[in-house]
Amino acid sequence: MGSVASLLFGFKKNEALYKQFDVKAWETVEAGDDEKVVEDLTAKLEQRAPILKQLEFYDPRSELIRKALSEPTFDNDREAFEAVIVNAEVIYGFFKYGVYLGETVPTLVKKIGAVCEDDQVLFIQDAASKRLVEILDFVLRFDELKMLRPGLQNDFSFYRRSLGKHVQDFDLLVKDEDTSLISLFLAAHIPMMTALAKKSSVAYQDDENVTTAIAEFANACLSILKFKVFAADHKANGLFLRAMVGAVVLFDHVEPEGAFHKRSPIMMKYVCKMLVGEFQRDYPGVLADPVIENLINTLRFSTMHFKDDSTPSSIAAALE
Repeated sequence: MGSVASLLFGFKKNEALYKQFDVKAWETVEAGDDEKVVEDLTAKLEQRAPILKQLEFYDPRSELIRKALSEPTFDNDREAFEAVIVNAEVIYGFFKYGVYLGETVPTLVKKIGAVCEDDQVLFIQDAASKRLVEILDFVLRFDELKMLRPGLQNDFSFYRRSLGKHVQDFDLLVKDEDTSLISLFLAAHIPMMTALAKKSSVAYQDDENVTTAIAEFANACLSILKFKVFAADHKANGLFLRAMVGAVVLFDHVEPEGAFHKRSPIMMKYVCKMLVGEFQRDYPGVLADPVIENLINTLRFSTMHFKDDSTPSSIAAALE
């Protein structure tokens, strides 16, 4: 595709196109009349902040569960089970949101792929691309928070184990038939990204251009930052940095050869430079420590192919 080829000949070849980016239009961009999926997604994405808040302030029921296990009586088990019901419902909400995003992202990627065939069109400006920026920003935030909250799995494991004893005593939203898939969701190292990757991998089997479009998107996010499209203190710079990293991770999970090898359509050399030094130099104060370090670690530990022998030593060294 055009913009990947252009980047291979240097960022300057694309600079004039990216200078046409309309910041005000991007901030208010809406889906077109034929983009119902994008329009529906816009409303659904309003749930991002409440979900992240629920996760950030998640209150595990560790003490009651510990008591139920160390002093195994029916009353102790019932008390702990009743306490985890609300948490199980919260976790169920996380799971359903992940399912929704997983089903929606391949459609967005295909829309982006159709537009970015034309290297004279700034596809990153449109509504579908903006929604994907917002999704990937959310996904990285969610997965980072989830890693620090083992109480989610502990609570849900207890809920699932005790469900049979108490199912007749409560009006339960989370049914037994749902618990297996929810447990698999929680067991993933990066559950939201895994949800996206699974559905995108299915789409890739039907259309290999899926990964081409993801690569285009990653490079476009990089170009937005490289060409300083937004003012240095604009919060969108942080969004695009996260989206760039998220796109690399998604690509690496879907593309069989991964994102890091020498023939990768993603400009990993420049991605690394942006993460390791350039972003903090060009956009001081936009992202507080340790966000940049966490994003670097995301590429190191949340991808499938970073440790492969095919990863150039310069890329590996830059992120170590």
